[in-house]
Amino acid sequence: MDTELKPLIHCGLCKTTLKDPRNLPCLHTFCRSCIDDDIRKRNKSETSRTFYCPICSRVTKFPNDVTMKHWGEHLPKNKLASNVIDGYNLKTGKVNCKPCNRKQKSAPATQWCIKCKEPLCDACVESHSSFKTTMGHEITDLEKLKNQPLKELLIPPPCEEHQEDLDHYCYDHKEFVCNSCKASTHRSCKSVFLVSVHAERIRNDSKTLAHSLGQHERNAKILLENRESEKEMLEVTKSKLKEQIMSVRGKINDILTKYENQSLKELDDICLKEKQVLDTDVQGVQGIYNTSHNMHSVLKAASKHANDVHFIQWQNKIEKEAQMLNDMIFDIHEPLTSSRVTFTINDDLEKITKSLRNLGDLSIKKENVNLVTGLGKVQELMQENKNEYQDNVSMLSYQLPLQQFSVETKTDEHASFITGMVMLPNNILVCADKNNSKLKVFDADFQIQNEHELEFSPFDVTIVGKNKVAATIPSQSVISIFSIGSSIQLKKTIATKDSCYGIAHSNKRFAYTCPFAKDTCVKMITDNGEAIMTICPEVNFQSLFLRPWYVKFDNSGSHLYVSDCHRAQIYCCVGTTLRRFVYSHDRLNAPRGLVMRKNDDFFVVGWGSDNIHFIDHNGRFIREVVNRWNGSFSPQTVCLTSNEDSLIVSLDPTSCNSNTLLVFELPEEGF
Repeated sequence: MDTELKPLIHCGLCKTTLKDPRNLPCLHTFCRSCIDDDIRKRNKSETSRTFYCPICSRVTKFPNDVTMKHWGEHLPKNKLASNVIDGYNLKTGKVNCKPCNRKQKSAPATQWCIKCKEPLCDACVESHSSFKTTMGHEITDLEKLKNQPLKELLIPPPCEEHQEDLDHYCYDHKEFVCNSCKASTHRSCKSVFLVSVHAERIRNDSKTLAHSLGQHERNAKILLENRESEKEMLEVTKSKLKEQIMSVRGKINDILTKYENQSLKELDDICLKEKQVLDTDVQGVQGIYNTSHNMHSVLKAASKHANDVHFIQWQNKIEKEAQMLNDMIFDIHEPLTSSRVTFTINDDLEKITKSLRNLGDLSIKKENVNLVTGLGKVQELMQENKNEYQDNVSMLSYQLPLQQFSVETKTDEHASFITGMVMLPNNILVCADKNNSKLKVFDADFQIQNEHELEFSPFDVTIVGKNKVAATIPSQSVISIFSIGSSIQLKKTIATKDSCYGIAHSNKRFAYTCPFAKDTCVKMITDNGEAIMTICPEVNFQSLFLRPWYVKFDNSGSHLYVSDCHRAQIYCCVGTTLRRFVYSHDRLNAPRGLVMRKNDDFFVVGWGSDNIHFIDHNGRFIREVVNRWNGSFSPQTVCLTSNEDSLIVSLDPTSCNSNTLLVFELPEEGF
């Protein structure tokens, strides 16, 4: 099935072909049974009169007299989807006879009435050819319809009043009319056109509407990325503030530990000094005790066992010594003190502990962000675009001839999304198709030469040697090396610590962007995966990078050029922190892919501004080389041909043209 048909005929819930399609006011369409089930599951209250779209959450209100079990039936039928499904079934041979269906019968159709636009079985063909009113109708074999455009097979609704074809459109009443209506109720209307004429006008006007919707889609994507980024930044900020708060506690702990150790040492010193004094006292008192105890024992023994002469002699000696002991005890006792060491909290610390209510104040500061462009009424967009075109003409000094080629292959399951491109020296173009998880190789004439399906989606590619490229695989945090020849062969993989997106290679080094890392950065590693440095410049202690998507080396390999989609800036970095220049421009929004020339001038795409800027090696604006008037809607990335005479541009799926690469020939003058 054509991928363009899926949004029209696939149910938003079951993801299969619609059955009895019903659409909500937001135009999301679902099978009748699917929307009935969803209503029952998500609406618990029988008194509720509102239902939220399961895709976009837009509110649908139902009348009070319609019960919940009849809400699905109350929703309008999507007749376009039904007709497209019937037409698709006609082309694939999966259809029953319409007249038999009306008679509650089932028979496979084999023929098609061109006038009635109905499939018929063999029996009904015979009846159809016998009735006077239908016998002149042209009948054709259903097999012949398989090559018909689908829109030729769709059955337009008839006039409800006259059952005639609705051939005209009344612009005054904004409704379709048949010939009978035109001749009666609309005969006084001044603006009644053939449907084919009005449709052609609408198709011309729809380009403006499509552009407006594309702008809304891009703006919504920018806002979505911004909100997701804000959520991530909120978590990063939360983590950093937690560390900061804990560091306050840590600093206080460090200070308290320092003075705690100081007080403990002081306590040890005081107690040691006091202990030394007490030890001296103990030693002296112990000597007095030993002496007095000894003399006491000698006196008792002499009194009992010594003769009178000896007793008198020792009595006199002991009496003399006893007086000395008395003097010694007095000398010790008189200045005797009792020491009690106390601790008094510092007055300042006491005040702090009593007055402290928190470690600091948390607050949130909100700043307006201006991310989206093109807001306004759809009716005003055409004039705004004309004015913008006049402004752009002043910047463009030449017209670029445009070529384009398809990158879609037979095995693609989704619309292509080329997020990385590189041109090998022999003019072989290698593309990373993110949506189809493929590497695709095109020859010098932009014809598909080879493709290689990967297990996981690649993002960017870079040259790493003769006929070798490296591709980033963000979901697996790896860089895969491939050889490009008669086939595409995986040579090796290099693990990266973070999801890697944009990639560049020079002098046996890889540089890759980490837009979703905790600290967004660009990392540099060797060919073997060994870390060299992390480039994360800071401004006012905040990371300079917010969402770095793509990166390129200059030709010497000494400077890195990084595009930051959310900050709308290009950084030229030297080393880990030094910025050589920062490029920004009011006509460059959400920059993504970039490519270097041999003289180090470079091109960068503005995804949000639908353009490409040409910038010199010192970061000075030269000119805007491509914009939406050249067909550059939502450009994703860019590369140069080997001789630098052409610029190749890929588009984001929001352009509705992501299966196509645009080729712009660069004139020699000014380049």
